[in-house]
Amino acid sequence: MKYLYLLILFFLLSSCSSSKAEYSDLKTTSKEQSHTQKLDNTVAPPSWYTDTTYSNSADYLYGYGSSKNTKGAINNALADISSNLETTISTQGKLNINANNKSLDKQISENISTSSRKVMFLGYKIINQKHLNGITYVLVSINVPILINSLKQAIIKKQNSQKVNEPRSDLDTLEFTQRLYSNTLYIKNAINTLELIDRNSDLSMYNQIYDKQLHTLNNISKRIKIYFDDSNYPNFLYPPLKEFLQKIFITTNNKSNANILIKITNNKFDESTDKLGNYIINTSIKVTIQEPNTNKIITKNFDVQASSGYGRYETILKLKQNFADELVQSHNFLDQTSL
Repeated sequence: MKYLYLLILFFLLSSCSSSKAEYSDLKTTSKEQSHTQKLDNTVAPPSWYTDTTYSNSADYLYGYGSSKNTKGAINNALADISSNLETTISTQGKLNINANNKSLDKQISENISTSSRKVMFLGYKIINQKHLNGITYVLVSINVPILINSLKQAIIKKQNSQKVNEPRSDLDTLEFTQRLYSNTLYIKNAINTLELIDRNSDLSMYNQIYDKQLHTLNNISKRIKIYFDDSNYPNFLYPPLKEFLQKIFITTNNKSNANILIKITNNKFDESTDKLGNYIINTSIKVTIQEPNTNKIITKNFDVQASSGYGRYETILKLKQNFADELVQSHNFLDQTSL
């Protein structure tokens, strides 16, 4: 009988302990909910990740993030800063876009949040980092005065210093316009960031730089007409490339009317299934860009991967999305160098 009482007491204590642990797991902060991705509840995040020791000030911004790898954790920490600053940025300037190029304005605005990871958060530092049970936790900081100065210098550097009307081949014009677009997006992002963190400065000079840059971009982009040569080369990755370029350039279905021809070919297209049943596609593609008047050609290679537990069709959808994301991240699929 004594042992029976002890056994009942043991089960009662175990039940109380389990209830307390469950309550502790549910009682999470909004910070944890936003940036902890599929965490294993058996291992608690580091104390510095859940406490409030660091908070934003006039001189420093702080962000917390977690992911399966360091890069993802840093991106989530920067997104945390962005969220805290309420940087869901809308078009704040009046952009004078020609009717044939309305999508350029929309594309610049839509890409602000993506490019802010490269522009807004220049010079971040990792204060704390911990890897627990397959999850990386980070705490990053940004020095606000240094960021302000860096962004202002970047705007000056990114402005177009070349004559738009100087003689260029069609291929050179295509590449020049791509770089100009990338830098215009950068400038727009930097100005929006300065408006959020530097309310005391007069930004009229930087807005004038942006307006001039956008006007130049609008004029030069209309010189290019692109034909996608996909009739004999069907490929899953044409749609993302088309969508990306159609937001900057004019496209045509008339090959004879185009001054740029683009074709995609596969260098590699491997399909497999792993032990968990996930369908995997690894592909290497070559994008060929041709100037028909001179037959001059340049090529660009991309390696794109995707996997899904829901079969081939879903994997192809992911493959296309991954390629689209890569194009948006680089902004310039020809050359990532600056003007």
